[in-house]
Amino acid sequence: MVSQEYDLALREQSPRALEVARLDHSVSPGENWESSEHRDAVSRALLIIVNGEGILHSNRPGARRIVAAAPFAASLSIPSVSMNTAWGRNSGDMTRDVRRFPRVVAREAARQTALLRAGIDAEVVHNMTFPQHS
Repeated sequence: MVSQEYDLALREQSPRALEVARLDHSVSPGENWESSEHRDAVSRALLIIVNGEGILHSNRPGARRIVAAAPFAASLSIPSVSMNTAWGRNSGDMTRDVRRFPRVVAREAARQTALLRAGIDAEVVHNMTFPQHS
């Protein structure tokens, strides 16, 4: 699913971008993307994808750090998307930042409903599952 979102965002930015795009940099959960180690690479991104699975709730410090990527991306005109977004018990500041993602995707209707109730426009895109066969 990330591939479809990635392709769409790159097409919106540049038709040729798909020919040359590759994953250049990732920040693991628990790391701070705003650290000098990551910030330069993130600022050169063609697309910023945030995985909101399981962390965007209860005003957690890690969640606040993650959603700050949306206004950062917007300030540099970098397309961004929040994928697998789960939401609950967050402040107005976090809601404001998440609204800055041009696209917020939940993987099921219940998560979309929670986002919509918070005033965040979200769509449902189900995760693809690929069973392994022996």
